Amino acid sequence: MNKKLLKYWKNCLLDAEWSNSMFYKEPRVTLAFEDRMPESIPEEDIELLFPDGREDGKKCKVRIAPCVLLPEYENGKPIGKTFPEYPFFITATLGPDGSLQLPENPMDRVPMFVRKFLSPNAKDDRTLASLDEVDSLLSAFKTDVATEEEYWEACKALFRKATGMTFAEMNYPDQPEMVITKAPVTGMAQNILRLYDKLLECKEDLPLLECLTRCECEPLLPLPDCREIYANKRHLAQMSSDFPLSVSQRETLAMYTHPRGSRIFAVNGPPGTGKTTFLQTVIANRLVHSVLTDGEPELIVASSVNN
Repeated sequence: MNKKLLKYWKNCLLDAEWSNSMFYKEPRVTLAFEDRMPESIPEEDIELLFPDGREDGKKCKVRIAPCVLLPEYENGKPIGKTFPEYPFFITATLGPDGSLQLPENPMDRVPMFVRKFLSPNAKDDRTLASLDEVDSLLSAFKTDVATEEEYWEACKALFRKATGMTFAEMNYPDQPEMVITKAPVTGMAQNILRLYDKLLECKEDLPLLECLTRCECEPLLPLPDCREIYANKRHLAQMSSDFPLSVSQRETLAMYTHPRGSRIFAVNGPPGTGKTTFLQTVIANRLVHSVLTDGEPELIVASSVNN
């Protein structure tokens, strides 16, 4: 199994969850910088963060940007971005009373560097540290802290080791600040990230995943001819006769049932083009095949994000 590719996919998902672009779309609160975690957020500022309100007595996750990258200028003209950017985030729990607390989940205590500021990166992006160095520091990061003070100091020490700077040094020189927003909703992503972690730790053979992560290209099959499309001997069944298969669906089925077809078969198309009908035909085909060969019914697993 190509675990390097799995780790790359995991990191891509993680980067998307914590992208700087999402940060600018969220309501935010700006506080005067203190070299420690703020004790609380004023009630009027909480209303800004949660304009639709929040459930009474419910804790919420927020993220704190304790430093800021200011625009750079040369000969009176800006170099790169003309607005401040926030490269580092610390997660905290917002209590019902507005207090900022240590995150209850140890996984949430690991601070986050925005990927675009870690090399290798695009030539127009500023570089604070290398991805390898940050990965090494995060791997050794201690999440078993007992207090907010310990947590903040650990995050501050990690940032300094990675960048050679303090939060105050990477900030406005006259009026340093820290910015707080709601943490991104990552319920689904967190489940997928945990799955990636389990796969990376797994020592068993996973043939289907091995097939998916192979870097070699599969041999291309020729397009089926008319006989293979309309007289496909391996087309054994259909879910119903209410929606006969179209030409494109029959072409797809001929490719799917080809003896030299890959173990992974991808079908895509706009809504309403018959992907679900095709999938029903595949399921009916496999069930009838089991009956005709006197075999055990196959285990078929279906997963969907929208129906």
